[in-house]
Amino acid sequence: MDLSVLGADAAVLAAIDQRGRHVDMLVNNAGYSIAQSFADVAWMRQRDFLMTLVVNPCGLAHRVIGGMVARGRGRIINTASLAGFAPGVAGHSLYPGAKSLMISFSQALAAEYGPAGLKVTAVCPGFTRTEFAAANGTGAVMDEAPRRLFQTPQQVVDAALKANDAGRVVVIPGWYNALAAALMRLLPMGLVRAILMQGSKKYHLDADS
Repeated sequence: MDLSVLGADAAVLAAIDQRGRHVDMLVNNAGYSIAQSFADVAWMRQRDFLMTLVVNPCGLAHRVIGGMVARGRGRIINTASLAGFAPGVAGHSLYPGAKSLMISFSQALAAEYGPAGLKVTAVCPGFTRTEFAAANGTGAVMDEAPRRLFQTPQQVVDAALKANDAGRVVVIPGWYNALAAALMRLLPMGLVRAILMQGSKKYHLDADS
């Protein structure tokens, strides 16, 4: 299903209902980023981004929670990001905000529905060996990053499932990612933003051709 389309959440659940099935675990993992500056990109692309990373994931959660509560159990894993702890910088304009929302959203759902038997986790990975960078046009730059900073998808999945099993609401796979998140929360915002602005320049692409 194309999650950039309004109503995709309803279509997914309708297809499940037609098969006589129900959802015991929802994993909101679809995502990408747009490396250009906000107004350099057509609004339709920015809107589709919000539909894919925010609106439809929230819609899917809204549609499955009632059944989970009725059955007294259920799991929701929302893929957030280390960027969810970061201030906004040039390029990827909506990405940190979208991921920050998924962290707070997961915390709210855990508080609201944990007593009903639901386990909700936001997993916040850093660099991961996927096609993410190639899709947004920063693959060549990402290839220059130290390999030790990257995790495999399986490592992220294992961390997410282990955290969800344990009832942890926010998990940051990798000690170096956890350290980075802690520093972003503890250091003065101005300093963090200055550091990230400098480091993010190479991931900021020119306007669409």
